[in-house]
Amino acid sequence: MFRRFTAATTCLAILLIAHAAYVLIVVPWIDAPLLASKSTEPDIWQSPPSANLESLQRLFPPDAWQLNSPKSIESEHAILLFQDYKPGENELVLTPCTIVVFSGMGKEGTGRPFILQAPQGAVIRSNNILELTQSRSGMVSAARLVGSVSIHSPETEPGKGDAVRINTRNVQIDHQRIWTANDVDFQLGPHHGRGRDLVINLSDVDNLGGRVEQGIAAGQVDSMELIHVEELQLQVSANPLNLDNPLAKEADGEPVLLDISCDGPLRFDFSNLQLSLEDNVYLSIERPGNQADQLTCMRLELSFAQPVRQATGATSPSSQATPSLAATSTLTPRRLVATGNPAIIQSPSSRVIVRGRQLSYEFANRNLVIDDPQRSIVTYRDNRIIARSIAYQLPLEDTDLGQLHAQGAGTFERKLDDNHSFLASWNDHCHLQRHDDEHVLSLNGNAIVSLGEKQRISSDQLHIWLKKVPLVTQQPSSGTYPLLVEPGGAENPQPGDLPEPARRASVIRPVKMAAIGHVELDTSQLTVRTARAELWIRRFPRTNLPATAPRSSNVLPFSLPDNPARMTSKSRISVSGDLVRAQLLDYGGQPTLSDITIQGNVTVKQLSDENTPASPPFLIHGESLQMQRAPNGLATFEVKGNISRGKPAWISMSSLELSGSSILLDQQGNQIRVDGAGQLTMHPAASEKPGQAARQVTWKKHLLFDGSSARMEGDVKSRAHHQLEDGRSLEMVIMSGELEIQLSRKLDLAHPRSKNPPELSRLIFSGDVFLQNRTRDKTGRDLTSDQLQVGRLVVNQQTGRILGEGIGWVSSIFRRGRVADADQVSPGGGASTDRGALTHLQVHFDNGFNGDYNERILRFLGRVRSVYDMVDNWEETSNPEKLGKPGKQGAELHCEQLTVADLSVIGSRGIELEAIGNTYIEAQSYVALAHRLTFSQAKEMLVLEGGRQDARLWLDENRTPTPNAAARRISYQVRTRKVEVNGASYLDLNRLRQIVPRPSP
Repeated sequence: MFRRFTAATTCLAILLIAHAAYVLIVVPWIDAPLLASKSTEPDIWQSPPSANLESLQRLFPPDAWQLNSPKSIESEHAILLFQDYKPGENELVLTPCTIVVFSGMGKEGTGRPFILQAPQGAVIRSNNILELTQSRSGMVSAARLVGSVSIHSPETEPGKGDAVRINTRNVQIDHQRIWTANDVDFQLGPHHGRGRDLVINLSDVDNLGGRVEQGIAAGQVDSMELIHVEELQLQVSANPLNLDNPLAKEADGEPVLLDISCDGPLRFDFSNLQLSLEDNVYLSIERPGNQADQLTCMRLELSFAQPVRQATGATSPSSQATPSLAATSTLTPRRLVATGNPAIIQSPSSRVIVRGRQLSYEFANRNLVIDDPQRSIVTYRDNRIIARSIAYQLPLEDTDLGQLHAQGAGTFERKLDDNHSFLASWNDHCHLQRHDDEHVLSLNGNAIVSLGEKQRISSDQLHIWLKKVPLVTQQPSSGTYPLLVEPGGAENPQPGDLPEPARRASVIRPVKMAAIGHVELDTSQLTVRTARAELWIRRFPRTNLPATAPRSSNVLPFSLPDNPARMTSKSRISVSGDLVRAQLLDYGGQPTLSDITIQGNVTVKQLSDENTPASPPFLIHGESLQMQRAPNGLATFEVKGNISRGKPAWISMSSLELSGSSILLDQQGNQIRVDGAGQLTMHPAASEKPGQAARQVTWKKHLLFDGSSARMEGDVKSRAHHQLEDGRSLEMVIMSGELEIQLSRKLDLAHPRSKNPPELSRLIFSGDVFLQNRTRDKTGRDLTSDQLQVGRLVVNQQTGRILGEGIGWVSSIFRRGRVADADQVSPGGGASTDRGALTHLQVHFDNGFNGDYNERILRFLGRVRSVYDMVDNWEETSNPEKLGKPGKQGAELHCEQLTVADLSVIGSRGIELEAIGNTYIEAQSYVALAHRLTFSQAKEMLVLEGGRQDARLWLDENRTPTPNAAARRISYQVRTRKVEVNGASYLDLNRLRQIVPRPSP
């Protein structure tokens, strides 16, 4: 592509050398006196007519001085024209100066003219100008063309477009180089450019390999450099960035324009036909109506193949040894080398992106080599390769993979169709080679291959056989699994057996795999981990689908729903074991797992998108797992444990954990069954309120779960732990004959993983229910200790509401308060000096209770009998099944309904009581009857309210039928013994005056 550019540049060198030729060749023809004397006769410079002289009429306008009797010197291939000359000290000045050089021989005996014009003249410098002018032995040391210098050559034929134009200033010449530090503007046929600081380097070796005489510009043109490139546009026969173009042959298409720029020098090595550019190199090829092909790098080398050489003129030994390039010869790119940080090729025309520190491309064999200490990147059509070092032979067809050898950690990616992609990664090396009608992909070092979004296999070593198979777009709709057949059978026709349209619609798919060491097999919903795995994939084209096929494409139980509207979360199932055998069936979509058997150290768990355990989790442990799928894709599988070795079968899903000797899960019936003893643990969901319990339940007989509720029988024991908002903790144990656990909504065992998993709703205990709990503060100090017995107990896990049915009792011990500067007062009126004393409340009831165990509020119903007293330790209680008598600081209370609110554990000073209906209270210092009674330990106030009858109060030793006070409302200050009445009907003022407040201790 640089043939014309090379020829034109060579001519530039010849034209500049012509000044030296004048001194070396022409001057010896002239006598020294003539050059030295100003009285030289003008006709001495006249030359006889020649073909070259006659051609000047076609090169200059009629009024040009070159045609108006100039001084001229003519050689075989050049004419020197000037009007005046002036010898000086060691230099010779010619003004003005025009040189016409005829390059090669034309059809009419003349060669192509190149015209050099220096209107301000030329200066020739020599150490001894007299020697130079008097003999042939003189040596020119340097030459300089002064002022503006222009070089041009007309078209060789009209309309051929190969005219040459070069404009610059102050050109200098010595025996090693020709250069100018000024601006250079050139147009060489269709090529043009602009820059500064042009240097043409000369060699002292001629075309025959021999040395030439030393002197000004005596050597051959070796290379050309343009130090500062402002603009360069070259026209070539083919696009060097189109890696699909077979550039080993000459292109017959339209010419291609290269726009080149760089911040450093441009160099062209003529002997090796190599172009190099440096520092922020940018090469662009505009394509009308399309994106441009581009190359950016820090250094670029373009090498070209030697063109076909043809002799010009008569054949001779010398001409055969140094043939010249024929005018029709073209340069073909042979090799491209680019370096940078990084070097980047972007070629939309061939769908190529290449990125690396150093890259090279051999156009003949389509070998692309990239190296980068960090990573090299190649994107070709639908293929993308990343590695430290890549040797990639580009494929000829889109449905081919080519051949690849990559060293270092890397990846290979290929887009297969609209819904699939093939991705391979490795840590050591990768080899992809063709074998018969298959490609064998061998990966070493943490090898991973994925097909589609969620299909992957990985191992230490991995070998995958890839094959062209017909594109299948139709999914089967119903039925059962077909029998497996060998490749090439009716269900697996070979690509060669298909009609031409089917072969064109082929895609590359894996047909078998062998994995060794740390094997992980992933599909869209399944990950299998084992030490060794064997996997077969069978495909069923739509033209040969069996009559029946699975309806569901789900890979494993607990996979995602087929209906996207039901999909609430993306997750996968991970399976591991000592031995895994699996088979996948491909009906044109995601491959479907037909069945799987796992033995030894079985683990099945649900993973999130980040390959971390899902929350809430799904997890299975056991010694073996067997799965069978129904025609609709739902599965039944059984997990067995080894109880004798302390390894029960264990399953965790959503917020539930389940263990036993064996667990049978049936997706079709949406049931889980555990025969024999087992354990169920229920964790609060993330959406539940803080403080909800983590509950553990054990049983002796069996468990049956239907998705909405779980029923356990046989010595059921439930343990729960609540963490309350203020830092308190609550531990609860409930024992019963049976337990039913109800969920907030039904759990679909086929898809238990969702953004809104079911929550624990209610616990229903029946059969001699016994409850025991203890509350502690955030430092671990005991605050309360409770016991309860009732016939039936219902606990709402979400709201904290609690309901008891039948006859029962409650015994509760709690601290009387946490305020250190005040003694606590009981309803009995006593104030203890022992600030570590505890309060004991015992309640018996006939008609159950209700309340909130989080807020510690209970309402007892039906002939309530209670005792309120002080104790010194947590174990000092009477028989809770029998109602005892209070001590000196206690009180006994009877009513129809009693509400107890324990506020001591949330910062207040003690409890609050409310008794309604036939209320009777007896203490050491008083007795009272009322319809409603309230007591606030914090206010030390007892309030009595009447109903149909007035409230009545007996003080001290008054045990007569006549009370000290009877009124609609009576307020009694327990500590100060102050009495206030509202709506009094009777007052014994004398006795009231005798009541003396007791001094505070």
